[in-house]
Amino acid sequence: MTGLRELLARGAEAALENQRDDGSLPPGRNGPYGDAETPVRNTGHWLVSFCALQRWSGEQRYQDAALAAARYLAGEKSRPGGASFHHRARGVKDVSNGLIGQAWSIEALAEAAECFDAPQLSELAEQVFLLHPFDSNTGLWRSVELDGSPGSWDVTFNHQLWFAAAGTRLAPLASREVAARVQRFLDRLQRNLALQDSGRVRHLVSPAAFLRAQPRLALRLWRTRRREGPEQAHKEAGYHAFNLYALASLRRHAPDHPFWRQPVFERLWRYARSEGHRRATERNRFAWPYNPIGIEMAFALETLEGPGARSEAENWLAEQLQRHWDPDAAALCRDTVDPRTLSARLYEAVRLPDLDVPESALPR
Repeated sequence: MTGLRELLARGAEAALENQRDDGSLPPGRNGPYGDAETPVRNTGHWLVSFCALQRWSGEQRYQDAALAAARYLAGEKSRPGGASFHHRARGVKDVSNGLIGQAWSIEALAEAAECFDAPQLSELAEQVFLLHPFDSNTGLWRSVELDGSPGSWDVTFNHQLWFAAAGTRLAPLASREVAARVQRFLDRLQRNLALQDSGRVRHLVSPAAFLRAQPRLALRLWRTRRREGPEQAHKEAGYHAFNLYALASLRRHAPDHPFWRQPVFERLWRYARSEGHRRATERNRFAWPYNPIGIEMAFALETLEGPGARSEAENWLAEQLQRHWDPDAAALCRDTVDPRTLSARLYEAVRLPDLDVPESALPR
């Protein structure tokens, strides 16, 4: 058996060799989307891993790597307009990558702020978090451009969800307003979350969220839903565990919130553990080779079911490694179109206990 933390250390050691003089890590291509990215995303992911390893081991090289990565994220290259983080190269898509890009940077800075008792980092994360316009009626956020000007409503549900989850990581280090907005998000979650009949999370926010405040947007969402086909189902299956990871983070933050006792949550959790979900992730380019769903399901199981589901959690983790771990590169870089990003997303495992990984799960 190999411990998960040993694998995380192996992955970090390999990443250290690629860290640049400015503290950044090489960018990926946003998985199957093929977007040209800046180093901001992967640097944030590795920052979380470096911080965790520094806490566990106390070794200076992890501290040095984490501080260098944090300086890069806090610097002008990452926020050239002085507002949101610059995640994607300029092109047809928004360069901030909506709320999800900002969530990844906020959670990383919050992690580093706590690890090194560096309030300037949590203050920056709070500044960016609160910069995003929040509508208390819907419990949802708008995106923000690089120069700080308000963008459009981010109607991708997992973006809203992960932004709220990043707020839970930041909340203990920030003003009460951060926690208050996350709480309001949770209070509106049942209305904003939409499920397919199977229990699979729909990719877009429910049109019901905007019926009163933004009726035209609600109508557009209804029309988009009516045009959905197999490709949308494919994407939703690949993102279901990604949604669950953020939901589990919110559950840890607010374990007594009534949402967790609602039938809608029970349905999406039942689907996650179903054979239908597993079948839908086979040969799914949004699942194992991009969203590391083996790690995400393991985290959800540990959070929502506890030690009684340990064997199931270890099985999911083992399958992720069997599919994509390269022992020579010490990275999640096999059989994926974006090896840099999938390797960096190993960071999602730092919130797991030191699970056992059978040697059979590690390709030779």
